[in-house]
Amino acid sequence: MEKEKKILITAFLPFGGDNINPTELILNELDNEIKGVKIEKLLLPVEFLKSIEELKNYYDMIKPDALIMLGLAGGRREISVERVARNVRNARIPDNSGYQPVNEEIIKDNDYYLYNTLPNEMITEILEKENIPVKISNDAGMYVCNNIFYAMLEHNKGNIPTGFIHVPYIKESGHLDKPYMALLDEVKAINLIIDAVIPNLDKYYLFNSYFIIGNAYAGKSTMIKMLADEYKGIWCEENYHDKLLETLDKEKYPNLCYTRDLVDFHDFIRRSPLEYERWINDVSKECEDLELKILKEVPKNKLCFVDTNISIDTLKKITPLSHVLVMLADPSISVDLFFNRPDKEKQYLYKLIMEEKDPDLALLNFRKCLEQINSKERYNEFMNSGFNVLLRDDNRKVEETLEIVKDYFKLKEITK
Repeated sequence: MEKEKKILITAFLPFGGDNINPTELILNELDNEIKGVKIEKLLLPVEFLKSIEELKNYYDMIKPDALIMLGLAGGRREISVERVARNVRNARIPDNSGYQPVNEEIIKDNDYYLYNTLPNEMITEILEKENIPVKISNDAGMYVCNNIFYAMLEHNKGNIPTGFIHVPYIKESGHLDKPYMALLDEVKAINLIIDAVIPNLDKYYLFNSYFIIGNAYAGKSTMIKMLADEYKGIWCEENYHDKLLETLDKEKYPNLCYTRDLVDFHDFIRRSPLEYERWINDVSKECEDLELKILKEVPKNKLCFVDTNISIDTLKKITPLSHVLVMLADPSISVDLFFNRPDKEKQYLYKLIMEEKDPDLALLNFRKCLEQINSKERYNEFMNSGFNVLLRDDNRKVEETLEIVKDYFKLKEITK
């Protein structure tokens, strides 16, 4: 029997002298079941330590398929989809137990930033269509809201859709000198967010992964490494699936195992251009299968940067368009400069070519192989993929390229 799907929604009691907290009222208005998914509800105290304890205990007991935490951000005008949780407690006012931490870590010596695993872009698009003010926020504050947001992302590693939503005051809050929103609109917004999360309960979707695809000599590997370093993220370098190579089943992965088990590599360079292209295409499919298996195990609460073989069609299914960048160089560069790089693999291939009876003919054949897989048709597939495209520019500094890439990925507003 299929396990019943559950989404846990949390809200807070009033705090700071207020008599009501809009999130508690929203919680009371939500149906107990939405689209066949059970809606679990938990009202939390506005206390740093007790809120985490109660939420973790309830979460572990019911084992939900998604977690959406609600909080009040008095003074904001819109629904805020919080993207980033910070490992800090810094209370402007005491919590309801009287505790007022100052610059205290939530989890000692842990990552400073953890990231939500909700479909942020989808949520904002849906709410905007309904004319509900909304934004993706990179500041969940440092009070009790951020406290449980960070603690739960660490607790479940973001392996289910997990996020925090801040709502403005409502009129009934009594702060008429501050922006507020109608309670009905806030309830509608949370229902729409739940609607956006439900299709992702069973869907393999990488909300915090950023992919760069394209051809050789475009700078993909360099950008992936620089992004991972700057954002202290997970680095999936070129051919990161190679760590599984020795364990692969030859029947299931014949093309990847071809080079693993090849006795005489002269056979590798003697293939015709069509044979070489066919092998490259089939290797890419096998690499995609391995990459998806690896990425399923990557912690979802951190940013992950991937130099990938995953196809354009598959990327459109597993990640937002804004999380994929195409980097391209003129196809001729991949052919003309192939043996200019000092890496051992390319120099070994060149050595094999020079050992052939007719090295010039062997080199010409291998050049045609490279031309086959760096064709104008392949280049145009990337250009017309629907993703953002960044072309190689030898006059542009690598640091300038990094800033452009960060703009495309909408990462600039995140403080490292």
